[in-house]
Amino acid sequence: MLPVIKQRRGKDCCRDFSTTRRHALVLDGHSRAAVETLQALGRHGIEVDVASECDCPGFHSRYPRRRFRQPPASCQQKLVEWISRLDADHNYQLIVASTEFSLRPLQFLPTDHPVRTKALLPENESLSIALDKRRTCEFASKLGIPIPRTVIIESLLSLPAVKQYPVVLKPKQSAMVVQGNMVTVAPKIVKDEVERLAVLQKWLPYMPVLEQEYVGGFGVGVELLFDHGHKVWHFMHERIHEYPLTGGASTYRRSIQPKKELLDVAERLFTALQWHGVAMVEFKIVRDGSFYLIEINPRLWGSLALSIDAGVNFPLGLWMSANNEPLPPQPSYKVPYYTRDLMDDLQWTFENLRADHEDPLLLTRPRLRAFAEYIRPLLGRESWDHFDLRDPKVTLAILGAIGRRYSKALWRRVMAKSTESKLVALHRRTMRNLARRTTPLRRVLFLCYGNICRSPVAEELGKRALANVEIESAGFHQLEGRRSPQNIISAASRMGIDLAHSSSRCVTKQQIERADLIVVMDANNYDDLIRRYPKAANRTLLLGLFLERPTINIPDPYGASEEKAWDVVSQINHAINAFAHRLRKEVADESHV
Repeated sequence: MLPVIKQRRGKDCCRDFSTTRRHALVLDGHSRAAVETLQALGRHGIEVDVASECDCPGFHSRYPRRRFRQPPASCQQKLVEWISRLDADHNYQLIVASTEFSLRPLQFLPTDHPVRTKALLPENESLSIALDKRRTCEFASKLGIPIPRTVIIESLLSLPAVKQYPVVLKPKQSAMVVQGNMVTVAPKIVKDEVERLAVLQKWLPYMPVLEQEYVGGFGVGVELLFDHGHKVWHFMHERIHEYPLTGGASTYRRSIQPKKELLDVAERLFTALQWHGVAMVEFKIVRDGSFYLIEINPRLWGSLALSIDAGVNFPLGLWMSANNEPLPPQPSYKVPYYTRDLMDDLQWTFENLRADHEDPLLLTRPRLRAFAEYIRPLLGRESWDHFDLRDPKVTLAILGAIGRRYSKALWRRVMAKSTESKLVALHRRTMRNLARRTTPLRRVLFLCYGNICRSPVAEELGKRALANVEIESAGFHQLEGRRSPQNIISAASRMGIDLAHSSSRCVTKQQIERADLIVVMDANNYDDLIRRYPKAANRTLLLGLFLERPTINIPDPYGASEEKAWDVVSQINHAINAFAHRLRKEVADESHV
């Protein structure tokens, strides 16, 4: 374990402030940036208070002097008043808003308010441009900085046509209040109209959405420290792993030599904003070497550990700037140097193992290489976020969280296997009962959750395959009369099935009692059925167990792409044909089928 624990020696281009009082407040202690900040400041003898809405790794660190529960970010006025009172009580010299949760409320304060001054923020207009993705794109375009083609969508009533999928959807702001809670919303890559509508229906009630062309390539981040419109320090890194695999936060990254063109663009952007404090700008580099600005993070960033461990201590730079200390010139930093967010990168590793490496939309890497990269800590070229011999409780908290995550996952897998074995046994019992029937099989009922995707397809295919049998379908969703989604209508039409006028029905007690055989699509359908009608167990089968490669669950394609909907429809078709063949084989009287 020792090779991956950072023994940081504090060579961070700064002098020792041990003779003066030093007191900082770090907000949003749940975030990775907050933990790295309090560790970076604490190692230099700076007294740090940390605040968070809930228990977090920052509370386990040895460095915080005091730990506070900050008000919910959804109550922005209450939060900013609380921060102001806390500063009045403790007279901090630096206040670090680690995420947008605490950054946004600070806009309510006058520019000359002590809290804003100590937080090292630019003017509100500049901050607003950086926080609003639409305004960021407009501002960058005026400066001649390339951005992906962008359309603003404000209503479902006037949707522009998409020339080519996939496209990327982003809410205008990364943080929004949903049902009383402030949440961070990541961009979504959508492959077709069905996925596009599903995301827009979810986001548009809260704010406008940016629709951008999909840009392939790899991500590069340019991190900067500015002092009233003048660049002081910079750092640059390349993303290696992103989770989820479609693109997201970097879980593994490396420092790179500054690319002059990217650095010049980033500096021009923030100089025009007359920036003050820290920020990161994200670029996407495509194969031909061209690049696009993706977005601005007007705060400390999740991969902060990399710049600190490589040699550019941005939190300490903030401290010096806040105290009007002369900042040293641009520090040199180690290249290449790697850092890993172990908890999320383990999840990336498992997803990368299972992923389709031929899918161009998934940011996968060769499997063996991904495992081999874990030896880098032994070579002194990699460290893991927050792991520090001088701060062992944080390390133990992370390892404990990893242990809990995977022990729960293992337990769920064990329970799923147990449930699967029980369902297979019940399925076989029903088949035995079916073979011993002395009366003809007259009625079959197909069930899924909503009766708009799987079961209506099974009903129509069943009518083809099972002559002289009455076939019905229904669902457990209480709202009747719902139409099938377009992805299922399109996929079913390829099978010669017309679901354009299909209408959902909620299963009734009479249907259950009349059915000679009930066929469900997954384990949840089975549980719903037996919970309501326990006597139906002896007449219930799982359709997926008739496939060549038997499975308990035929996935629900609601909201999926048309390609995935077609896969499900094909599965149902194969299962229905095998089901019909099995009935002919099992049932003694051929007239039964």
